[in-house]
Amino acid sequence: MNTSIARNVGIKYVLDNGLTSSFVGFPDDDSSFDSSFFNQINLLINKRDFRNFVIDVFCTGSKKLFRTINYSNNKLLSKYDYNIVGAVNIILDFETFYNNSFFDVRFGVNAKYGAGEDGDYFIRAVGYKDFYYNNSLYNYHPSGESKLEKLPYLQLRARVLGYGKGVIALLCKHKMFKQAMIVTARAPGGALKYLMRFKLLIALTYFESFWVRLFYLIKFYFIKFK
Repeated sequence: MNTSIARNVGIKYVLDNGLTSSFVGFPDDDSSFDSSFFNQINLLINKRDFRNFVIDVFCTGSKKLFRTINYSNNKLLSKYDYNIVGAVNIILDFETFYNNSFFDVRFGVNAKYGAGEDGDYFIRAVGYKDFYYNNSLYNYHPSGESKLEKLPYLQLRARVLGYGKGVIALLCKHKMFKQAMIVTARAPGGALKYLMRFKLLIALTYFESFWVRLFYLIKFYFIKFK
């Protein structure tokens, strides 16, 4: 079962049983929270501030950001901010959640396209209602780089190549071809970064990912995304 199907099981349960809430999120099984998150959510509810938010994520057990977001608090976001979004750091009001409903099951870990389910969900949702960056809300998630380095080579290769395929498919689905070209061009930079750290297998995988990304960019540019 891929990640999108798994999330859709939960979404279907909420919708089928008529459950409601002020906000909805999609934490991973290894996400964690401290009391600050719930205190801040409670403040938003008391103020009736039911906007959609993208929030910070810290690496578990630290105050090191999982992904640095160089925006001022309450910045209005657009679909071009897909690259700061993961399923774990979006908080939706219930109206937006209800309208957006399900994840596209073609995207996600173990899916046809091995990433991009969170970006696709965000792009569709931001087309319905505005999102804002909120730096007072945060949660925790294990460092992506540390998880990557612990994987056996075949799993590492599948993860990196699947990510490259998924993000290009995501961007081409939404006709964001310029962004897809930029993402493709970044893969050799990833290879060089890991080569300089003497992590040769990861460097090799990122170099291979460049060709995978380029192939799917060309394919989806000339052939309609399916």
